[in-house]
Amino acid sequence: MEIERINSDKSECLLFFCPMCSDTYFWKNYIPEELINNYEIIFVNYPGYGCSPMREFASMKELANYYRTRILNKNKKPMHIIGYSYGGMLIQYLLETEYEYLESVILIACSNRLTLRDKEIIAVLKEILVKDLYLFARTLSLFSHKSSDINKKPLIALQKFSNLKIVTKGGSPILQQLNHILKQDGASVRKREEKVLFIYGKEDQLIDKKTIEEFREIYPNINIEGLKDEAHIIDLYKIFKYIIKFLKA
Repeated sequence: MEIERINSDKSECLLFFCPMCSDTYFWKNYIPEELINNYEIIFVNYPGYGCSPMREFASMKELANYYRTRILNKNKKPMHIIGYSYGGMLIQYLLETEYEYLESVILIACSNRLTLRDKEIIAVLKEILVKDLYLFARTLSLFSHKSSDINKKPLIALQKFSNLKIVTKGGSPILQQLNHILKQDGASVRKREEKVLFIYGKEDQLIDKKTIEEFREIYPNINIEGLKDEAHIIDLYKIFKYIIKFLKA
């Protein structure tokens, strides 16, 4: 299913966008009962992931327009949007438009623009993906996880490879996402007044942390949380603790 909804009778909703290479189980395996009991939950499977059919989108902006039409423009209740990595970049294209019912935004492990270094990493990952999905999984694991995780879990890359084989049924959905990242030059977001939470790992190798402070220019009501001893893939139990605290504030 492309869009999954839980508890549509609730008065507020949480909209979740996954990181690249993930389907909705990325969130579903960890989401606390406290959120499930109090909010409508909306999960999005990207094109080619899970049961979502593969669709061609030329850019991240075009994909954002698709979800804007399918979800945000139809929403009639207070909404909080959460996006991780690729999902966080996608949200910023969604924020090029105003929404009557948008209450807050939560961005995780993403940037508002890519540096030349960032694009070089993505370009290398793309070249590797085209040649070998397993080698891609190994390389992505090295960039995404902190070194202690790699040392403690020698099968982490094999697990990622197996998961990719299950959730994508091939490399085409991932290749489309990598192309989206390479083509994007940053969303044209005007200053937003919604509350924003930004979470990142201080050991993250996939985002240029020098760009993080630039978020304050766009989101004056932002709270930035840098997590010690966390890389691009952050412990989701920690993330949800911050999300719950933020939603209650």
